Amino acid sequence: MWLASFWRRTGAFLIDLVVLALIGHVLAFFLEDFFVGLGQFGPLVGFGVALSYFAPMSSALCDGQTLGKRVLKIRVVGPTNAPVGLGKSMIRYVVLCAPYFLNGVGGQDPSAPFAKPVEGLIFVLVVVGGFSIGYLYVFNRVTRQSLHDRVCNTFVVDASAEIQKLGKFWKPHFLIILALLVLTTVSMRSFFSSLPLRDVSYEGLAESTAALMQDPSVDGASVVVRTATVASLQADTTQGSTLIATAFHNTDRIAEEAFARSLAELVSKHYGVHNGTEVLTMQLVYGFNIGIASNRRSHVYQFDLAAFDTNE
Repeated sequence: MWLASFWRRTGAFLIDLVVLALIGHVLAFFLEDFFVGLGQFGPLVGFGVALSYFAPMSSALCDGQTLGKRVLKIRVVGPTNAPVGLGKSMIRYVVLCAPYFLNGVGGQDPSAPFAKPVEGLIFVLVVVGGFSIGYLYVFNRVTRQSLHDRVCNTFVVDASAEIQKLGKFWKPHFLIILALLVLTTVSMRSFFSSLPLRDVSYEGLAESTAALMQDPSVDGASVVVRTATVASLQADTTQGSTLIATAFHNTDRIAEEAFARSLAELVSKHYGVHNGTEVLTMQLVYGFNIGIASNRRSHVYQFDLAAFDTNE
């Protein structure tokens, strides 16, 4: 059979992921401080490494075979069963890798210029791209092309098999993808709109996040409110809210409780009226994540918001 099976492709990809992880950890051994300083943009390093690995090896330069594909005896080719050029191979892997490596990049500073449009674009690329790749990879049984293969008109085939005539790609796949994405979006909006968040100050969350980002040791931050409903047979149903702040640091200060308290007080001040929110959970995170390797440590502190109100 000309087309490579689902399991051979999956096995080859897993081997390649192991290779990338080894490369990532070797780089981190020598460049850990640099990676820590990159903060939320660390995955872009992994993206560059992955592209430098996949693109040349899946092109005619290496007969369309990464190390994983060579082990499983499969390769990437065009419609004529010949390996593709470096340019097309690069485009193919940009489409494949971008949804993974862009997830979470640069989305922690709401005060940055163009933060919301860029964050929205990244969200669309991650969700639409990632979902389409996964769906076509599993359900396109005729040509076995995922999104990146469809964009570049490539195929993953048995390295020793002769070319075969294939059936036509089933175009309704794209309608199904669109329908599922719309359904998912509507479901998420319905879910979040049903949450009891009437007392949440969204402006306060944005201001608190921006305030954390002003600290020179903070490379990324987020502030959210988590609301829980507690039902009891002996008492009325009650709702409790927790303010949760996370700060990613470029210096190792996660064990300093006094520093955590100062950041928590900053969040409390900028969030404004607490409206029943009683607890602030402050999580300090130090380390790096470059997508193909990571080493992060964290420490969680809890503070009573009423104490900060008293101090004010």
